[in-house]
Amino acid sequence: MDELLSVEEAASKLKLAPKTLRDWLRTGKLPGLKLGKRWLIREQDLEAAIQAHLHHPGPESPDVPDTRA
Repeated sequence: MDELLSVEEAASKLKLAPKTLRDWLRTGKLPGLKLGKRWLIREQDLEAAIQAHLHHPGPESPDVPDTRA
């Protein structure tokens, strides 16, 4: 079963503001589940968004920072 992350947990992993992640969820740039007022993100979807951006950066991709060091 996929692990579900809160917006705050996912934002922390990406070193982004939670507001940025909420904007991505609202606009469909990142898939998520909305339960009431709370968004949840599958860890698998977060990793896929990161990989998609690293391989195909562009205007339709979320501005995910490059975490390769």
